[in-house]
Amino acid sequence: MDEMKACVIFNPRSGLSNKWFGVSPLEDIVAAFDSRGLSVTIMTTARAGHGTDLVQESVKSGYTHVLACGGDGTINEIVNGLEGSDVVLGIIPMGTENVLAKAMGVPQDVPGACEHFFNSAERPMDLGVVNNRNFIMMSGVGLDAQIVSEMDPAMKNALGSFGFLLKGAFNLLTDDGETVPVAKIRLIDKNQEFEYPAWMIIAGNIANYSGTVKLALNAEDDDGMLDIIVFPSIDSFETMKQLIGAFTETHLEDGSIPYFTSGDFEITTDPPLYCQADGELIGKTPARYWVKKGAIKVRF
Repeated sequence: MDEMKACVIFNPRSGLSNKWFGVSPLEDIVAAFDSRGLSVTIMTTARAGHGTDLVQESVKSGYTHVLACGGDGTINEIVNGLEGSDVVLGIIPMGTENVLAKAMGVPQDVPGACEHFFNSAERPMDLGVVNNRNFIMMSGVGLDAQIVSEMDPAMKNALGSFGFLLKGAFNLLTDDGETVPVAKIRLIDKNQEFEYPAWMIIAGNIANYSGTVKLALNAEDDDGMLDIIVFPSIDSFETMKQLIGAFTETHLEDGSIPYFTSGDFEITTDPPLYCQADGELIGKTPARYWVKKGAIKVRF
């Protein structure tokens, strides 16, 4: 640890940072590093996408470790600048929901998160890719991505991805059902193709969809695969059953929800549907997915 050269990329606009009432989390971070005889450089994001620029600068400057201090969107920006380097990623959660941090057992308080970072072993982690955008958690096609496109930023900050599910449930149950999207999933690595009427498809690198809900129940973040969950459009009763199953993590028990694994696949839909990666809108289908196995090093 003596050779560690660390920097923190801090997003002051992350959800929880507005609740510190003037007490900067950066003081606790600096103190945690000082207690171990280590220095740390603070870099602050100033705009959307700035985290990617800052982490690329840190890689060029010879930093060995980068800690993302923000929410899942901040982590996604950093991941998209970190891939391909030997720099190790850590997390200090400061967002609304902190899905990745919760999934990885990172404490939600700053001193605890720092201690978790120091005590964790370094390991490789896969990245998913959709239409050339890296993601570390999951990507969604259909209703959840549509909600991302429609949701007011204040509501997104207040409710996080759980809010997507709630708003999505309302939209589904009040929809007139006249247009049912048809999705074609082509597993390129397995030479298989499937077609379903579907209201949402999730591709998960980790099990968690939100901080409290898991959809890709069998996902492993280092197996070179994404777990694909299809929520088929059948009728209102089945939709409600699927929603209840999703909230209670029982959605796979009766086999009615298709579940695949693949490291190279494509989703096309008629009509084209919105697509999101780690909660950020990236466009519409077709969506081409693949996995970069062990693409980044993490310490959590």
